[in-house]
Amino acid sequence: MLGKFGKKLLTLMTTMAAVLLSSPVVFAAEALPGAGESYVKVIFTVGAMVAAGFAIGLGAIGAGAGIGNAANGACQAVRRNPGV
Repeated sequence: MLGKFGKKLLTLMTTMAAVLLSSPVVFAAEALPGAGESYVKVIFTVGAMVAAGFAIGLGAIGAGAGIGNAANGACQAVRRNPGV
């Protein structure tokens, strides 16, 4: 449907939208604590980010497996009854 240029343009626009929508979150982030302050909050925040990424990855794997299973069932149904 889309040519090479269309796919590249769609990828570029999607990337730009993601960058523009995530920039307020980045600029609202708190600075690292100064000298002599505890880094417990920073370590907790980084740990929370890693855990969130891991959870999103597991969710994506589960969704991919489910969609693949559904497509497999559809292909097998067509294979059994090709005339329908």
